[in-house]
Amino acid sequence: MRSSSKEASARESRLRSRARGRSPVTGALRSGGALALLVGVAAIPLVLSSLGTFETPELSASPPYPVPSVEGIDRSGDRWQAAGDLEAAGALVYVSEQCPHCRSELAHWAALSAADEEIPLRIVASPTSEFEGLVWGPQVLRERVVSDAEGAIAKALGVRSVPVTLWIDSGGVVRDQRMGASSARQIQDEYRSLVASPAPKRSPPQPSTDHPFPGGPS
Repeated sequence: MRSSSKEASARESRLRSRARGRSPVTGALRSGGALALLVGVAAIPLVLSSLGTFETPELSASPPYPVPSVEGIDRSGDRWQAAGDLEAAGALVYVSEQCPHCRSELAHWAALSAADEEIPLRIVASPTSEFEGLVWGPQVLRERVVSDAEGAIAKALGVRSVPVTLWIDSGGVVRDQRMGASSARQIQDEYRSLVASPAPKRSPPQPSTDHPFPGGPS
């Protein structure tokens, strides 16, 4: 009988404990931890998409400097020389398929092309960018894209983030450079400035440093 009474008492104690549930403090800590985890996870894409917006990384050289003699691959599968490719003053834009700012920049160039405002342009795609179909690039610009399959162009220029725009004169000298997306009007203004300014004296490029950048070699 005593044994039965003890068992009944123990069951009653367990039932009271279950009825009370977890303590408010423990519940708050668990809920707070879960909320913090959710906030942290949600913040990750924002942090990644903001890379390069709080400070402007520098390329390995400051204009004016000659375009490095490095190679890429054009749409025909042939070797493409970065130096001397543009027959007239124009732009070289380095992009990555994974970069939303690059797509925005290419959309501005596509709009200019659609408006029959042709500015000499070469687009260099990072090593991790899909190159065969180029479905991520505007159709009107696809024939202007070359692949930096080995990452040699990025390394020579010191590209750390994308998009990067180099304004090159007819003599193969980088006269100006910009990081980040712009606008169609800004592109027009930069091009007019390029063709209107006198040719500067060349200065040798500074040694490049190998750095990772979004969508590029690591």
